[in-house]
Amino acid sequence: MLNRIFLAMAKVTIVELLVEAATIIVNRRPEIWMVPVSKILHVILFCLNPSVIYLWCCFAAIWIFGENRDTIKRLNILAIPLLINALLSCTGLYGGLIFRITEDNIYKHGTLFYVTGAVSYIYLIHSCALILRDKRKFSRSEFHAFISFAVIPSIGGLLQVLFHGPLLMWAATGMATIVIFIYLQQKMMEVDTLTGAWTRGAFENYIEKRVAKITKETGFTNWSRLTLRSLSFLSDKV
Repeated sequence: MLNRIFLAMAKVTIVELLVEAATIIVNRRPEIWMVPVSKILHVILFCLNPSVIYLWCCFAAIWIFGENRDTIKRLNILAIPLLINALLSCTGLYGGLIFRITEDNIYKHGTLFYVTGAVSYIYLIHSCALILRDKRKFSRSEFHAFISFAVIPSIGGLLQVLFHGPLLMWAATGMATIVIFIYLQQKMMEVDTLTGAWTRGAFENYIEKRVAKITKETGFTNWSRLTLRSLSFLSDKV
């Protein structure tokens, strides 16, 4: 389930980047037929805008609570703002509450333009709240990876709003997706997909970290002469 959600996140991010590039190309083009094309592209863009963050929220919730009926029910309820944003985005075909395209094929903000951003940040805040509340269920590397996905797009989106012109939101989202991808690849190398048990490499890595921690805290360095008595001593110290 988690792999499918992550793949969906990656696919939506790629589509968003392509559609955003297309909207830049068609904007202000003088051809009459470009106006409906621009409207359709912007509808797709605004419909998909919060979807990656919603998928990320689903990813975090299933990671914490597991894939069960209650979690799926909560996530379905959480999709309501996503549907509202999609409906409002579709009004761009006829006037537009979130955006509008003029007869000269010029894109302009609508009166409810900030709804899309608000929905995205609602999902971001919700996922961060889940992660921080259940911080003990994450290892240090997991916690940093999950928080990074929330922080990087937030900074990109904020800079894009404050400094109109540079398109940073989806570039930041793509960067955050790469961070999660690298972490998941490392996780797959450390955990056996069939049994869920650690692999040999993961076990050796864990032992090395524990040895380094014990050496730092106790000053014990002669591991070649380790005995059961010294293990008991080290256990009492640590």
